[in-house]
Amino acid sequence: QTAWEYRNSTDTVPYNQDCHAYVGATSLLRLGFNGQPSEFLARDARALNLPEAQARALVKECQWYPA
Repeated sequence: QTAWEYRNSTDTVPYNQDCHAYVGATSLLRLGFNGQPSEFLARDARALNLPEAQARALVKECQWYPA
């Protein structure tokens, strides 16, 4: 899931973007921020018992705002 944040309703470009995935029913894994993979992706994936390769594959599914 990618979230685009806007400062107000008239903005046409988001000022922040966040991409995350739900792991299980309640765990959230932050995949990336503003078009870049999370620097803690491997650590956070391990903490959720998710293979790093699977987490990296999820990063490719993030839908960043076109530059």
